[in-house]
Amino acid sequence: MNNRLQRKLQRNKVNIALLIIAAIATLTSQDSIRANFSQMGELRSKMQANSSQQMDILADEDHRAELEKIAIARYQGGCKFVVASKDPTTLVSLQDGRPVIDLKTKYPIAAGTIVCDESGNTAEIVKGKPPVASKFAFTGNREVIESAIQRARASNLKRSKTNQ
Repeated sequence: MNNRLQRKLQRNKVNIALLIIAAIATLTSQDSIRANFSQMGELRSKMQANSSQQMDILADEDHRAELEKIAIARYQGGCKFVVASKDPTTLVSLQDGRPVIDLKTKYPIAAGTIVCDESGNTAEIVKGKPPVASKFAFTGNREVIESAIQRARASNLKRSKTNQ
């Protein structure tokens, strides 16, 4: 059996030499292999984070698009414009979490009422003490807003100077 092994070794000298060189190269480059694996792990983590961030951005865009559809429907459905207390013919902006006061009764507008402003903001008045503007939706569609303002002008509303 020893003879057989010697013959195989003599016949495969090149292969054995290559195997020894590969083993030496592997042993000497372990640090670099570890560094490469570490870098690959870091890159994989960064790619996952970027992918997650892109998905969040897409979800936000979808959410905004849905809110815009809601806002357009509110304008087209005849939302109640918010007016200044000192000049009930002047439109003013909605504020999140603030009550909207009915100028005739001097009481907050009832929960469930849809209100809007000339900037593209719409909101629903929600129950509370007092009821406040919440569930905001926004549209930048000036045609829809202008159309709603034109309908409201029949009630002698004036626009604020900032949005004319």
